[in-house]
Amino acid sequence: METLYFLASFPLFLSIYSLSCFFWVEHSQKWMLAITIGGNCLYCVVSGGLIAFSNNIAKSGMFILSSEIIVVLLVVAVEIHIYRNGFESQ
Repeated sequence: METLYFLASFPLFLSIYSLSCFFWVEHSQKWMLAITIGGNCLYCVVSGGLIAFSNNIAKSGMFILSSEIIVVLLVVAVEIHIYRNGFESQ
């Protein structure tokens, strides 16, 4: 159960960070998006490690975590595209 709380803290922190940047920062900076990209990638690595090295996860849990990783990686692909093409040179 502690592992699930640990995994839930990643998206909670990233959500708070992203929403804070959206509402309180007038001009977004590339480094802000880079932090989000890094956090999402770290979340995928940690979740993948949990799937690979944990013996206590049911097949349904593995399916859910695997699906979650796929969705987050798709989000990362969009974030990287925006990072490369959506910002003016600073």
